[in-house]
Amino acid sequence: MGNPAPYLAGTDQLITGVHQQQTRLEFVDVAGTSYPLPFLDAEVSFDEARAPRVQINAVVPDPGAELLGRLDPRLGGRLRAFAGYVWPDGRRDERLLADLGLGERTVNREAGTVALEAGSDEAMVIDAGHMNAGTITTSSTRAGIQALVDGAFGSPRTWQITGSDTTAVNMAVTDTDRWENIDELADRLDLDVFDDGTRTWFIKPRSSSTGTATHELVVGDAGTVLEANANVSRRGGEYANRVHVVYTWTDSAGATKQVIGVGYISAGALAFAGDNRVVARVERNVATSQAVADTVARNIVRRTVTRGRSYDLRAVAAYWLRPTHTVLVQLPTGGPELQLVASVAFDLADKTMRVRTRVTDTGVTIA
Repeated sequence: MGNPAPYLAGTDQLITGVHQQQTRLEFVDVAGTSYPLPFLDAEVSFDEARAPRVQINAVVPDPGAELLGRLDPRLGGRLRAFAGYVWPDGRRDERLLADLGLGERTVNREAGTVALEAGSDEAMVIDAGHMNAGTITTSSTRAGIQALVDGAFGSPRTWQITGSDTTAVNMAVTDTDRWENIDELADRLDLDVFDDGTRTWFIKPRSSSTGTATHELVVGDAGTVLEANANVSRRGGEYANRVHVVYTWTDSAGATKQVIGVGYISAGALAFAGDNRVVARVERNVATSQAVADTVARNIVRRTVTRGRSYDLRAVAAYWLRPTHTVLVQLPTGGPELQLVASVAFDLADKTMRVRTRVTDTGVTIA
C-alpha cells in the first residue's frame, strides 16, 4: 500500500506524503490534578448501539502505589485520551478524543500491569438508575429526556438538541430504571440520546439515511484501508425484520399489566414472510398504551433491518470519525457506496481504527 492520505481533521483537505500521529492518555483525579499514563495497549471505541456510547480500555505499566491508590474508580476520577497529527511543517494538531469516568481497575501483579476501563457519562446515569418514586411531567419528550438525565447528576448537563417536539410526557417512575425510561422516550420519537465522550449530551433524530461523506475509505494503493470485510447476515442478534416490545408493569391498584407492541417489514425483499422471519424481543418495565407500544416497535425495526448488511474495515486512524457519520467506501470491486458508521474503535498504540458500517436498505415498508 502507498503512503496513507487521511483527511485533515475537520476539513476535506487531503494530506499527502508521510505524516506522524500522536496519542496519549492521562488520568485526572477528583481534585483536577492530571497524571500522564504511558500505555502498552489502549483503545477508544464509539458505538451507536451501546450505552455508554464511548469506552476506553487500556493496559498501563504499574504506576506505583501512590498513583495506583488514586486510580480507584469509586473515587470519581476520569481517564482522558488525546490524539492527533504532527504535520510535515511541524505543527501539532492534538484534540481531546474522550473524557470518561473510570469504571474499573484490574491489577496483574505477575505482569506488572494495570487494566483500566472507562465509559462516557451514560454510565453514571445507569449507575444511578433506580427510581423509586415520582413522575416525569414535561411539555415535550425532549424535555422529559433532559429531566431524566439531569436528575441523575443533580444539576443540568451541557446539551445540544436537534429539533423540537410538543409530545407531552407524564410518566410514572415508581420502581423503574432511569436509563430504561430514557430509552423508552427516545424510541417513541426515534431519537438518539448520548454523551459524545466529552461530557456534552445530544438529543437528535436517529440517522436512517446517508448524507455528505465525512471520510473516504478506499482499498488499494491510493487509499487508507488496510483490511476490509463485507458482511451480510441474519444472525448475531442485530438484524431483525420484526420486533416485539413487551411492556410489563404494576398499576396503582397492584395489578400486573402487559402490552405488546409489534413492528415488522410488510413489503419488499426483506419482508417478514415465508422463510424470512427474524424476530427481536425487547422487554420494558414501563406503563404504556397499545398505540405507543406499536410506534416504538416500528421505530426499533427501522434500525434493526439496516444491520443485516455491513462492512468491517481496518484503516489508518481518522480521529474525527464518529457513529452516524457518512463514509464513502470503495472496495476493489464494485462502485463507491455511501454508508453510515455504526461503530469506530481507535487503537492508540498502532494508530489504526476499526470501522463497522451499516448499509441502509431501501424499498422496505414498515407496518
